Amino acid sequence: MTNDQATILYSLMIGCRCQSHQRLPQPGGIGMRVMQVGGLATLGAGQLPWGVILMGIASNGGATAILLLTGQARKQKLLTAFFALITLGLVTSLVLSKAATTPLW
Repeated sequence: MTNDQATILYSLMIGCRCQSHQRLPQPGGIGMRVMQVGGLATLGAGQLPWGVILMGIASNGGATAILLLTGQARKQKLLTAFFALITLGLVTSLVLSKAATTPLW
């Protein structure tokens, strides 16, 4: 394995920047995208994609909680509001699951 290959593999495993200064996706991030696409198919069939919604609540709610608990919410107000609003929208879709699965058109 060359140094470049090792750098790319290491970057993929931990999501750091490689020599080309491009952010490489983490395997977990790729898995989330695959699950989200599956959720779109489930939603298209008229069913609520519970797993995707719960994953989003855990991810975005966790980010909000970390920002609040570490005191970074004061410095990162826009980011905190962004994650909190996504979490609120996902919780709303669980509570109003019938409306969330109804087509808009």
